[in-house]
Amino acid sequence: MKEKKPEKRKCHLDSCLCLPPCKPLLNKPVDPKFKAHIRKLAEYFRKQFYCGEYSLTIEYAIDDKGKTPERRTAAEMLINPTYLDFTLTIYPVLYEKYQEKDAYGVAEAICHEIAHLLTEPLYRLAMWDVASSQVEHIEEVRERQTERIKNTVMLFVPKKEYAIIK
Repeated sequence: MKEKKPEKRKCHLDSCLCLPPCKPLLNKPVDPKFKAHIRKLAEYFRKQFYCGEYSLTIEYAIDDKGKTPERRTAAEMLINPTYLDFTLTIYPVLYEKYQEKDAYGVAEAICHEIAHLLTEPLYRLAMWDVASSQVEHIEEVRERQTERIKNTVMLFVPKKEYAIIK
């Protein structure tokens, strides 16, 4: 049987004008244990944050995202609060953490992203009527508050909820 070459998912334009910009995704196999672990964590945190009304899609990117090798993005969220759905994109650095058996680090990344479900509505309200000189400050406050929520929640997460199953 001839093996199919994976197809890249691509924006409809050569120079992407989508907001946020499209991420290079590949329809390739992802370690099923990793996928199951990410799904389990995302569902767990969605329940803990009482955000069960949101539908969840998880995508796996093939390319890293980040300004420098030290500041690589592990995961990110795209939230549509109007239609109550969100897409969680997982980047290769998170799989590396998983392979290194850094269960707490993987859980922290997922918890942080799911915590954005709580900060997103206020962030959007703030961005509607803000001077362009304040955008960066509002984004910093949003990330800082999301991180505080994650830090608080992670204090109470039993290890069995994020342990990597062999």
